[in-house]
Amino acid sequence: IHKLIKSDLFLKISHLFLLGFIIVSCNLTGDNIPSEKIPIGTSSVTLLGISINNPTPNLPSGRNGQLTAIATYSNGTTIDITGLSASTWSSNIADVTVGNHTGLATAINAAIVGAIANISISYLPTGSSTPVTTSTTITVTAPEVVSLNITRPLANLPQGQSELLTATATFSNGSTVDVTTASG
Repeated sequence: IHKLIKSDLFLKISHLFLLGFIIVSCNLTGDNIPSEKIPIGTSSVTLLGISINNPTPNLPSGRNGQLTAIATYSNGTTIDITGLSASTWSSNIADVTVGNHTGLATAINAAIVGAIANISISYLPTGSSTPVTTSTTITVTAPEVVSLNITRPLANLPQGQSELLTATATFSNGSTVDVTTASG
């Protein structure tokens, strides 16, 4: 069995060297830590650049948007660097935060509508002393209605009687508004 594992591992490592990458993963006390593809320091494979995929450039106050970052190498290989330890995310304003090693952007509950955040990622490739940086923008928009609660004052309404119902909207930033008489 040892010989089979050793042989299989050699084949996998040989294949990864041909691609110009080695995969590193760790499993500590049952917690799964994502694998990282790390470029092998060869002169034939170089980092061409990094880019950010931003599916939510307009983010309502109180909402999250998942950003992803991709590194592209000269051999055509792309790597998702969103959560790598060599990647550092940042925002230039407090109204929008971004989780380091997650890429999860959040327009905070008290965010100013119309605020524009410059979200950047800095990636330090293996074997390099100079990080590569790119950025995208997120504009904070008005909070969205996430629920509507209709309340009635009487539990039982006698036949022929009427009562005024109350409608309360709850927004993505946690605020509530009585919309009983709102129109539109």
